[in-house]
Amino acid sequence: ARAHVGRKLGERGLPGALEEQRRITERLTDLLSRYDVILCATLAAAPIKIGEMHPTQAERMQMRAVSAMPLEPLMKKLLAEASNKAFAWAGCTELFNLSGQPAMSIPLYWNARGLPVGVQFAARDGGEATLLRLAAQLEAARPWFDKRPPLIKARS
Repeated sequence: ARAHVGRKLGERGLPGALEEQRRITERLTDLLSRYDVILCATLAAAPIKIGEMHPTQAERMQMRAVSAMPLEPLMKKLLAEASNKAFAWAGCTELFNLSGQPAMSIPLYWNARGLPVGVQFAARDGGEATLLRLAAQLEAARPWFDKRPPLIKARS
């Protein structure tokens, strides 16, 4: 269904989306040029259970119905709802995925359920070595190599 929405809406929206990506990248590049690294959230909420982001049966039915109909407003609504569900908890990761600046998430804390809580560091263009050195220092201070979270599967 998402591929169908993309085919129907993507061609017209692509130039505007690429321009928005360029503007975001330019602003982040400017911000990051002033610092060695910046610290931000990896996720906006606790890690999700395996399978928790899968569409519900009702959402799958909606996607099939919308794919069969040429209703652009309904397709846009469905795409917005799916995007909100996917990215509502994603913190800042999508910014760096979109703009291409190097970033890393480090599991510096573990919650009561035994799940890692990451913190994210981002660096300027070409700053991968800085991030790797920082990761090595942080792991020496708070080792995480041998920690394994429990696998918790969402109910279907």
